[in-house]
Order: sequence, then C-alpha cells, then structure tokens
Amino acid sequence: MVNAVIFDLDGTMWDSTGCACAIWNRVFSKHREITWKMTKEKAEQLMGKTMEEIGQILFPDFSAEKRNSIIDEFGLEEVEYLTENGAILYDGLEETLKRLNQEYELYIVSNCQDGYISAFLHSHKLGQYFNDIEMSGRTGLDKGSNIRLIMERNNIQSAVYIGDTEGDEKASRIAGLNSERPEELLESLERIFCKPVKEAERRTALSAAEDARDEGAAERRERECARGNRHDDAPCWRFFTFSSPIGR
Repeated sequence: MVNAVIFDLDGTMWDSTGCACAIWNRVFSKHREITWKMTKEKAEQLMGKTMEEIGQILFPDFSAEKRNSIIDEFGLEEVEYLTENGAILYDGLEETLKRLNQEYELYIVSNCQDGYISAFLHSHKLGQYFNDIEMSGRTGLDKGSNIRLIMERNNIQSAVYIGDTEGDEKASRIAGLNSERPEELLESLERIFCKPVKEAERRTALSAAEDARDEGAAERRERECARGNRHDDAPCWRFFTFSSPIGR
C-alpha cells in the first residue's frame, strides 16, 4: 500500500525558469570571459540537472575551480531571490497538496542547490504539507539515491515519485521503484479530485500543446515570475511517474 508521495520541484510544482534566466545573466555580466546570454529555452533545458552537471554543460572549457565559483555565485543569488520573491506556482497546487496530505505523507526530492527547496517552502508558505526534503546540493548524491535516502530515513515502505521528465523516471528506477501504476493510488487520486486520472492527463497534454503555440507565453511567464504569481495557464502536474518499491 502506497503511504507516501515524493515530488520533484521544477516543472512539477512551480516554474522558476524566468527568474533563473535573469539571474544567470546578472552573474554573467560580472565575468568578462562569458560573452553570451542565457535564454529562456536554455534555462529550461538545464532544469532537473545537478549544479555540477549544469556547470559542465555551460562552461566546458573553464577550469573546475572557475566553473564551480560561477555556479556557486548563481546558486546563492537564486536562493536569496526565490526566498524573498518565490516563483510561479502551478494553478491549484496548494489545494492539491492539502487534499493529498490528508491521506499521504508528502516529500520533495530535487536536483538543486542547498537552500532551493527551503526557498520554495518559505516564499509560498507550503512547509506545513511536507514531512521531509532532500536535494543533491546538500548530499552530493544523484536524485535516485536521494529518493532512496529519504525513504530509508523516514521508514517509507511504499511510495510514488511525481516528476516531469524522463530523468525523473530514470531516478525512480535507480531508487528501486518500477514504472507500474498501482491501482489503489490511482483510485485514491480519482476519489480525491473527483475525476478520472486519464482525463487529467489528457488535459495536461492539450495544455502543453497550446502553450507551445503561444509565442508570448515565455515572456509572460518571466513577468509573472518577478511578481511571484501563480501559473494559471498550466496544470500543477504535467507528468506522472507512478511507482512502487521493488524487493521491499
């Protein structure tokens, strides 16, 4: 029986890409050797990767010391900004968490710098819904290992990980979760939200397609992010990885 739901953060519960893009460019402006600008599209491609991986992608020709210095500078400024201002929550997120929290323990595991998840919880006052958090910037481990760590630390016997990328599914498998869709969890979700999960997933796909056709969507998100608004034109869950432990 599933007793816990573990969430990814970026692309699953909020959209911080507009903020990240602006912060990257502020950091870049302090380093003359960086002659290019961060774009919204590039920032989106970096989401879900560890800070070490991001440094290797962005600055492959820099020394490890220089690369890490720039990454650390960005990470500190981003956490400070997000703690104060937050980012764009996907519409209906808090109500979703509130309903789920009535039946499941909730957790967050993300490939982010130390302090990033805390910034999310503080700025949007959502800490009350989560039992524990973990991130690669604190442990130095990959997401799959951190999922397993948080399960062991909290004596979680059976869980589902919810994310938005193929990397999240891969991390679930590394953690010892498989890609089965436990019927009892699906039935629980349908009861909580009073609608079939398949219908919700279908609307998710349609929303993503409509957003891709909207040329002004990226600019609108960046303006909204600066104001810390909700993301009204996207669902709070855009991809599900339903899983159950293997060999437990």
